[in-house]
Amino acid sequence: VITRRTALQTLALALVGTLASLLVAELALRLFWTGYQPKYDPKHPFGWFEFHPTRGMMLVPDLERINQEPEFRVVERHNSYGFRSPEIPMEKPADRISVVIAGGSQAAGQGVETPEAYPRGLEQLEPSLQVINAGVPTYSGVEELILLREEIPRWQPDIVVVGYLWNDLYGAYGSAYARFEVRDGELVYIEPD
Repeated sequence: VITRRTALQTLALALVGTLASLLVAELALRLFWTGYQPKYDPKHPFGWFEFHPTRGMMLVPDLERINQEPEFRVVERHNSYGFRSPEIPMEKPADRISVVIAGGSQAAGQGVETPEAYPRGLEQLEPSLQVINAGVPTYSGVEELILLREEIPRWQPDIVVVGYLWNDLYGAYGSAYARFEVRDGELVYIEPD
């Protein structure tokens, strides 16, 4: 005869056994699995990002690193502005159409080598274009708008393309660094403190 007390004891024993098994599995994976292990770089404790006063963060300028996730392993290079783009000349080329592509991880080319990111592909398809890849992984419309306001005008692009995906909506509402607000129906930039 199984009593209520016996059933509860059996359930408690099963839960304790399951938790103990999960803890042993976790310990074994941490000790013996040689797969993906994030690298800590004391020079850049946030990895490939550093603090930016208005956008919250940016890619570390002049950085070359191996970006490794379980799905990919690529060499990533950032120019002096912290973009995955060749160095940007201060003078706009007279014989080329200047295009800036802003956006999040898709524009930046997360998970592919720099030449395989779609901004580079666009330039390869149409050699009359000078394409600046200003995409930054994790950026939402909020950071992109700040980037477009503060950085992009210096290059005087002929065309600006902003790649925006469904996952950028969360960042737009969840950004701790938002510097815009709506006043009288207009989007107004707020200078940082």
